[in-house]
Amino acid sequence: MIQQRLFALCHAYGISEIYMKEIVLSLLAGWVIGIFFSWLKLPLPVPPLPGLVGLAGMLLGGLFLQELRQLFTH
Repeated sequence: MIQQRLFALCHAYGISEIYMKEIVLSLLAGWVIGIFFSWLKLPLPVPPLPGLVGLAGMLLGGLFLQELRQLFTH
């Protein structure tokens, strides 16, 4: 049920099934690495929260520009 909703949401935003699998595999890999690092009592190799927010902003900005380009070229 959740998988169907997730695929419907991705389809609504134009995200392909292959791209969705990449996202899920990346999340799973990060989860495993997080467990491994915590088990070894190592600091997690992630930027602080403002850095993650900045990365999300860059991604959204890039997606926005792609949408604008498609809007004006079609």
